[in-house]
Amino acid sequence: MIYIAMLRGINVGAHKRMKMERLRVSCETLGFEQIATYIQSGNVVFKAPKLSPASLSEKIEKRIAADFGFEADVITRTREEFKKMVRTNPFLKEAGVDESKLHILFLAEAPSSEAIKKLESLTLSPDRVRVIGNEIYFYFPNGVSGSSLWKHNLDRVLSIIGTMRNWNTVNKLLEMAEVLQLHEGVARMRKQDVTFQLLKVLSRHPNGVAADGVLEILPDGYGFLRSADASYLAGPD
Repeated sequence: MIYIAMLRGINVGAHKRMKMERLRVSCETLGFEQIATYIQSGNVVFKAPKLSPASLSEKIEKRIAADFGFEADVITRTREEFKKMVRTNPFLKEAGVDESKLHILFLAEAPSSEAIKKLESLTLSPDRVRVIGNEIYFYFPNGVSGSSLWKHNLDRVLSIIGTMRNWNTVNKLLEMAEVLQLHEGVARMRKQDVTFQLLKVLSRHPNGVAADGVLEILPDGYGFLRSADASYLAGPD
């Protein structure tokens, strides 16, 4: 299965410094495969035998303590969980939302109703918050540092450990997980199916998909984009 693990509180200031190359090696010792990391905040996409996300988080936390000499909380999600979480962001349906101001707080478990009420009372306009399961969706029009929650310790507010990622990072991690999943079955796919799947993955990226070339339209209405210095020849696919 494909998993996404997010570390909390590393490479912030002078403490808990961690190079991603060493983190990948640590994950290899746990038997993970096709490991990829993204930026220095500690995001790992990998393949591993089926296991609960909580159990994987615990394994990674113990490995980090042994290899790096400090503790770091880890929140893990399956690719399917991550994909659903991205699709169900409630703020994407609202007009005028700046996606660069979206953030998600990933929690180790679902917060209590009392904790949710406390969080909602602290979130002041124009900031927005929605809680769905183990995730909390935020919209901070003035950025995180300019938000009404900037000076509040969310761990204490919620009584649950969590780690936050911005919308760009969230989409990049999903893209990496989808590509890794695509690798699993690519040997059994036709070339055109591989192309379509890759385009589907890339289309979810905030910057979209860009290409240039000569657009050829066939009599049956289908079209394709080819290089300006190449011609189109029919093939078995």
